[in-house]
Amino acid sequence: MEPQEKILKTSLDLFFKFGIKRVTMDDIAKELGMSKKTIYQYYKEKDDLVNQLCVVEMQKQECIFKNIAEQSQD
Repeated sequence: MEPQEKILKTSLDLFFKFGIKRVTMDDIAKELGMSKKTIYQYYKEKDDLVNQLCVVEMQKQECIFKNIAEQSQD
């Protein structure tokens, strides 16, 4: 798994568990065992990370709905 994907997955898990406001970039870095500097290479700030997560999750949902529509009989 690429570092960017690991960051997104771990962030999503932490956000669901503790809430977006309570989770800091320090928390994410600690959970991943990497420095904040590494995270900031991919995301300029927490808002950027949250926005990217929203985009990725929306794309996943769109795929799910598209598959359901294709399999639909009517």
